[in-house]
Amino acid sequence: MSEVERVYFIAGGRSLEAVKAWDALRQAAMGAFAAFFDKAGITKAEGTRTGHIFYTEGQADPLIPGFRHPARSSGWIFDRKTPEGKALAEEWASFYLPHASDLEVGVSPVMAGMRVHFAVPELVGDAWVLSCPCLCGKPKPEPFDSTPIKTSEYWAMKEASEALEGGTK
Repeated sequence: MSEVERVYFIAGGRSLEAVKAWDALRQAAMGAFAAFFDKAGITKAEGTRTGHIFYTEGQADPLIPGFRHPARSSGWIFDRKTPEGKALAEEWASFYLPHASDLEVGVSPVMAGMRVHFAVPELVGDAWVLSCPCLCGKPKPEPFDSTPIKTSEYWAMKEASEALEGGTK
Protein backbone atom coordinates (compact mmCIF):
# COMPACT_ATOMS: atom_id res chain seq x y z
CA MET A 1 0.00 0.00 0.00
CA SER A 2 1.30 3.44 -0.89
CA GLU A 3 1.63 5.83 2.01
CA VAL A 4 1.12 9.51 1.36
CA GLU A 5 2.84 12.07 3.52
CA ARG A 6 0.62 14.78 4.99
CA VAL A 7 1.52 18.35 5.79
CA TYR A 8 -0.59 20.68 7.91
CA PHE A 9 -1.85 24.24 7.58
CA ILE A 10 -4.00 26.54 9.69
CA ALA A 11 -6.80 27.55 7.33
CA GLY A 12 -7.11 31.26 6.78
CA GLY A 13 -8.74 33.68 4.34
CA ARG A 14 -10.27 31.95 1.32
CA SER A 15 -9.42 28.47 2.65
CA LEU A 16 -11.13 29.20 5.95
CA GLU A 17 -14.22 30.51 4.14
CA ALA A 18 -14.31 27.37 1.95
CA VAL A 19 -13.91 25.07 4.96
CA LYS A 20 -16.68 26.83 6.90
CA ALA A 21 -19.04 26.66 3.90
CA TRP A 22 -18.19 22.96 3.39
CA ASP A 23 -18.75 22.24 7.09
CA ALA A 24 -22.09 24.08 7.05
CA LEU A 25 -23.24 21.82 4.17
CA ARG A 26 -21.96 18.79 6.05
CA GLN A 27 -23.76 19.79 9.27
CA ALA A 28 -27.00 20.43 7.35
CA ALA A 29 -26.76 17.01 5.69
CA MET A 30 -26.14 15.31 9.03
CA GLY A 31 -29.19 17.11 10.43
CA ALA A 32 -31.31 15.92 7.49
CA PHE A 33 -30.15 12.33 7.98
CA ALA A 34 -30.87 12.53 11.72
CA ALA A 35 -34.37 13.93 11.11
CA PHE A 36 -35.09 11.15 8.61
CA PHE A 37 -33.88 8.50 11.07
CA ASP A 38 -36.01 9.97 13.87
CA LYS A 39 -39.12 10.23 11.68
CA ALA A 40 -38.83 6.62 10.49
CA GLY A 41 -37.52 5.05 13.69
CA ILE A 42 -34.34 3.99 11.90
CA THR A 43 -31.18 3.42 13.94
CA LYS A 44 -28.71 2.43 11.21
CA ALA A 45 -28.33 2.50 7.42
CA GLU A 46 -25.93 0.55 5.22
CA GLY A 47 -25.25 1.21 1.57
CA THR A 48 -25.22 -1.78 -0.77
CA ARG A 49 -24.72 -2.10 -4.50
CA THR A 50 -28.51 -2.19 -4.95
CA GLY A 51 -29.52 0.52 -2.50
CA HIS A 52 -29.73 0.99 1.24
CA ILE A 53 -30.77 -1.33 4.03
CA PHE A 54 -32.20 0.26 7.16
CA TYR A 55 -32.30 -1.21 10.65
CA THR A 56 -34.66 -0.61 13.58
CA GLU A 57 -32.98 -1.71 16.79
CA GLY A 58 -35.33 -2.50 19.64
CA GLN A 59 -38.55 -2.35 17.63
CA ALA A 60 -40.19 -4.65 15.12
CA ASP A 61 -41.06 -2.21 12.32
CA PRO A 62 -40.18 1.26 11.08
CA LEU A 63 -42.46 3.94 12.54
CA ILE A 64 -43.88 5.03 9.18
CA PRO A 65 -45.17 3.20 6.07
CA GLY A 66 -43.04 2.96 2.94
CA PHE A 67 -40.61 0.21 3.91
CA ARG A 68 -40.67 -3.50 3.24
CA HIS A 69 -38.76 -6.40 4.73
CA PRO A 70 -36.82 -8.24 1.97
CA ALA A 71 -36.19 -11.96 2.10
CA ARG A 72 -32.93 -13.07 3.77
CA SER A 73 -32.38 -9.73 5.49
CA SER A 74 -32.79 -8.45 8.99
CA GLY A 75 -33.27 -4.91 7.71
CA TRP A 76 -35.73 -2.88 5.70
CA ILE A 77 -35.68 -1.32 2.23
CA PHE A 78 -37.86 1.27 0.56
CA ASP A 79 -41.07 -0.21 -0.83
CA ARG A 80 -40.99 1.63 -4.15
CA LYS A 81 -44.32 0.06 -5.18
CA THR A 82 -46.13 2.32 -2.72
CA PRO A 83 -46.47 6.11 -2.87
CA GLU A 84 -44.97 6.38 0.64
CA GLY A 85 -41.98 4.25 -0.33
CA LYS A 86 -41.37 6.27 -3.50
CA ALA A 87 -41.54 9.51 -1.51
CA LEU A 88 -39.11 8.18 1.12
CA ALA A 89 -36.68 6.99 -1.56
CA GLU A 90 -36.80 10.40 -3.25
CA GLU A 91 -36.27 12.16 0.08
CA TRP A 92 -33.28 9.92 0.87
CA ALA A 93 -31.82 10.51 -2.61
CA SER A 94 -32.04 14.28 -2.09
CA PHE A 95 -29.56 14.14 0.80
CA TYR A 96 -25.96 14.90 -0.09
CA LEU A 97 -23.12 14.51 2.39
CA PRO A 98 -20.16 16.59 1.16
CA HIS A 99 -16.95 14.66 0.55
CA ALA A 100 -13.40 15.96 0.96
CA SER A 101 -13.24 16.13 -2.86
CA ASP A 102 -15.90 18.88 -2.69
CA LEU A 103 -13.62 21.12 -0.62
CA GLU A 104 -12.05 23.84 -2.77
CA VAL A 105 -8.96 25.12 -0.96
CA GLY A 106 -6.50 25.11 -3.85
CA VAL A 107 -4.72 21.83 -3.09
CA SER A 108 -4.50 19.25 -5.86
CA PRO A 109 -5.44 15.65 -5.01
CA VAL A 110 -2.60 13.13 -4.91
CA MET A 111 -2.87 9.70 -6.53
CA ALA A 112 -0.91 7.00 -4.73
CA GLY A 113 -1.40 3.39 -5.66
CA MET A 114 -5.10 2.91 -6.28
CA ARG A 115 -6.17 5.72 -3.94
CA VAL A 116 -6.82 9.40 -4.39
CA HIS A 117 -5.98 11.58 -1.38
CA PHE A 118 -7.56 14.98 -0.76
CA ALA A 119 -7.02 17.88 1.62
CA VAL A 120 -9.08 17.17 4.74
CA PRO A 121 -10.24 19.77 7.28
CA GLU A 122 -10.28 19.13 11.01
CA LEU A 123 -11.47 21.45 13.76
CA VAL A 124 -8.74 21.39 16.39
CA GLY A 125 -9.64 23.58 19.35
CA ASP A 126 -10.91 26.75 17.69
CA ALA A 127 -8.76 26.48 14.54
CA TRP A 128 -9.49 24.66 11.31
CA VAL A 129 -6.44 22.61 10.31
CA LEU A 130 -6.01 21.36 6.76
CA SER A 131 -4.24 18.02 6.40
CA CYS A 132 -2.89 18.09 2.85
CA PRO A 133 -1.51 15.14 0.89
CA CYS A 134 1.90 15.38 -0.71
CA LEU A 135 4.49 13.08 -2.18
CA CYS A 136 7.57 15.29 -2.03
CA GLY A 137 7.17 17.15 1.25
CA LYS A 138 4.99 19.97 -0.10
CA PRO A 139 1.44 19.96 -1.53
CA LYS A 140 1.02 21.36 -5.03
CA PRO A 141 -0.14 24.10 -4.68
CA GLU A 142 -0.46 25.13 -1.04
CA PRO A 143 -3.93 25.96 0.33
CA PHE A 144 -5.14 29.51 -0.23
CA ASP A 145 -4.23 32.06 2.49
CA SER A 146 -3.16 29.38 4.99
CA THR A 147 -0.27 29.16 7.44
CA PRO A 148 1.94 26.06 7.39
CA ILE A 149 2.57 24.33 10.72
CA LYS A 150 4.93 21.51 11.62
CA THR A 151 3.55 18.04 12.20
CA SER A 152 4.67 18.31 15.82
CA GLU A 153 2.70 21.56 16.20
CA TYR A 154 -0.40 19.84 14.80
CA TRP A 155 -0.11 17.00 17.32
CA ALA A 156 0.53 19.46 20.15
CA MET A 157 -2.65 21.34 19.15
CA LYS A 158 -4.62 18.07 19.12
CA GLU A 159 -3.31 17.04 22.53
CA ALA A 160 -4.09 20.45 24.02
CA SER A 161 -7.59 20.39 22.51
CA GLU A 162 -8.27 16.89 23.83
CA ALA A 163 -7.00 17.85 27.29
CA LEU A 164 -9.41 20.81 27.36
CA GLU A 165 -12.28 18.56 26.28
CA GLY A 166 -11.42 15.96 28.88
CA GLY A 167 -10.06 13.44 26.39
CA THR A 168 -13.46 12.81 24.79
CA LYS A 169 -12.25 13.08 21.19
